[in-house]
Amino acid sequence: MSIGENIQFKIRLKVNDEDMLFFDELQIESFKTTLKNAEVLTEEEIRKKYTEFDENDPIDLDDPNHIILIAEDESGERSGLIWICNRDPFWRFKNRLLWIYNLHVISKFRGKGLATELLKRVEELALELNLEIISLHVIDSNTSARNLYEKLGYELVVTHNESCFYEKRILINDQ
Repeated sequence: MSIGENIQFKIRLKVNDEDMLFFDELQIESFKTTLKNAEVLTEEEIRKKYTEFDENDPIDLDDPNHIILIAEDESGERSGLIWICNRDPFWRFKNRLLWIYNLHVISKFRGKGLATELLKRVEELALELNLEIISLHVIDSNTSARNLYEKLGYELVVTHNESCFYEKRILINDQ
């Protein structure tokens, strides 16, 4: 597939064990980007660090507030995902919000608008859930992700060490 090729993506809810395996693999790939020395670590060392991280901050993915959306290309190949949660207020956030835990597009599908499509779907979900804020965390050095968020109207609200916290306010129409 060439960069200029127009690909139609289907975005759907996670529905089966294969989706969960895909999710797990992309979680590890995303985790690698947070490690300063990932390139010198073995896959086994990275997986061990990920397991430790996951055990220190366990999340119940069976909680109905967690939503995993899987993207597929026209042939049905999984091409990316976004994991969100309808969260209670926490830290500096005063109201319920949609929190983006992870947005990951497989490298061969990058540059084709999929991340934008996934984020637009999250905005639609925020409206459906009557939530006015979408928030996320990204590592400062992930400039391509930061540029994408800023291009789509996310505002940098707080930095802490190497972390950047963004949010986007969604206008909810009174009906």
